[in-house]
Amino acid sequence: MSFDQLVNGNKLPVLFVGSGFSRRYLNSPDWKNLLIQVYEFIGKREIHFKTLQQKLRNRSEYRHLGEGELNAIIAEEMEREFNDYFYESELVDQYPDWVEEEVNPFRKCIATILGELNLLKEKEEEIDVFKKLKNKVMSVITTNYDTLIEHLFELPRASTFIGQPQLFNPESLELGELFKIHGCVTEPDRIVISKTDYDNFRETAKLFTAKLLTLISENPVVFIGYSISDPNIQQVLTDLVRCLSREQIESLKTHFYLVEYAPGVEELVEQQFVFEAKSYNGEKTVFPITIINTDN
Repeated sequence: MSFDQLVNGNKLPVLFVGSGFSRRYLNSPDWKNLLIQVYEFIGKREIHFKTLQQKLRNRSEYRHLGEGELNAIIAEEMEREFNDYFYESELVDQYPDWVEEEVNPFRKCIATILGELNLLKEKEEEIDVFKKLKNKVMSVITTNYDTLIEHLFELPRASTFIGQPQLFNPESLELGELFKIHGCVTEPDRIVISKTDYDNFRETAKLFTAKLLTLISENPVVFIGYSISDPNIQQVLTDLVRCLSREQIESLKTHFYLVEYAPGVEELVEQQFVFEAKSYNGEKTVFPITIINTDN
């Protein structure tokens, strides 16, 4: 099995942790339900979110967009509406610290919602196993805003880097570091969630791409709770594959591992899969990866 090569190899893997991980252990909302909860904060209901969603989806320029791209546009619309309401309502008196902090209310609300989540008791056994990975991974990269990874690995602040600018760090030790590329609840204003945020990320992605290329070219990569349909990751994968020979591309099946949630499957079921990545400009490339299906 390819997975055995990872376990018995002499290279520490890079761990990509996505929103599925936080959903399993914190019962955190997905992107859509997070936005609905934020809307409810200003007295709206789910039907109001669906109305806005449908209104935007019916625009000709948005009809071809995927769910993630549309959610970013919805977040942009909601941010304006939320902040206007906040400053003109009783919320200013209820949350004066938000005003004192001079923080964006929409993003502070997101941080507040996620900051109140707690570990699920029934997952403690799995969590104890996960903690043992602390000294067995080269680094962790996540798009999650919560502080679950820092908490589980007991990482010092010096080992956690938030946003793209912090990817440049001459004093980096590289081993056991956490890169939070879409921001963190501890710094609400730097959360990446709206269309403008993603556009800015894309425009300044060279440092991100360079850092990830170095990490993933030298170490095996494990994606857990993570969608590698993320356009930022697909750009990096496309850049990597473009530099490889045919033989090297074939060997990627023992380099990239995607752990997929399979309800009721306690064992590890391994299969090979040909993945298609697409760059920002639409260039496509294909390469093999190993998928591990499990509920364990």
